[in-house]
Amino acid sequence: MKTTLCFALLAVAAFGQKREDFLMLQRDVGILSDKFADYEKAQTQRLDDLQKLVQMAIDNQSKITAAMGSLQTGMAAQQKTLNAPVITMGSKVDGMVTELSSVQASLAEINSSLRKMQAQMTDMDNAIKTLNAPPPPPGEGGDAPPSGMTADALYQNALRAKSAGQFDLATQQFNDYLRYFGQTDLAVNAQYYLGEISAQQGRNDEAIQSFDQTVERYPDSAKTLDAMYMKGVVLARIGRRTEATAEFRALIKKSPNSEQASKAQDQLRRLAGTTSSRKK
Repeated sequence: MKTTLCFALLAVAAFGQKREDFLMLQRDVGILSDKFADYEKAQTQRLDDLQKLVQMAIDNQSKITAAMGSLQTGMAAQQKTLNAPVITMGSKVDGMVTELSSVQASLAEINSSLRKMQAQMTDMDNAIKTLNAPPPPPGEGGDAPPSGMTADALYQNALRAKSAGQFDLATQQFNDYLRYFGQTDLAVNAQYYLGEISAQQGRNDEAIQSFDQTVERYPDSAKTLDAMYMKGVVLARIGRRTEATAEFRALIKKSPNSEQASKAQDQLRRLAGTTSSRKK
């Protein structure tokens, strides 16, 4: 009897424990259910917010697309508005270029005509001087030129021969120019170029003589300073340093601010340096 009662009490105690465990489990399940419900609610809220953001992005994209379309339309209209003046301006510029080319061509023709007229006037003036003036001393351009020879053609031929290195031919033609047209403005150039040719060929004495004649016959010409400078160069080259120094100093005194005077100063410094080196 006592044994049966003990089992009964144990059974009741066990049942009570299981009931308490069940209640605790039931409570835990309830808590989990509440947490899941809260989580589900939060996720739903997040999804709603995300959908709103996506919709806003779509709306903004639509607005941007519309704005871009309006901008492209406006730019196209603006381009059409600008194209017409640009095209017109381009046509005007092309026309101006064409007109400028025509003007340049006309100027070239005028210059050519003026050169021909100047040569003809020079020839006529020389012919008149030849007819009216008494015969000048030899070497002063007093001989009448051969038939068909003109001052301009003879001078240009001599320049071309000099540039081509045909020094003998150039020398002959420049001498002929001085012989037949020694009273023209270009005679000083012919005399100077004879000195240059002689210097290039190593005929130093002839070069010095030609440069002296340039200075003596045409003391106020554009080639006077060049002739003085080249004479000094030739004198220095052949070792006549004292004479070269005197020539360079005379040039500097005559025209101290000229380009030739500046070059003469350089030559004097070189001569002074050479003299100092020899003394050492």
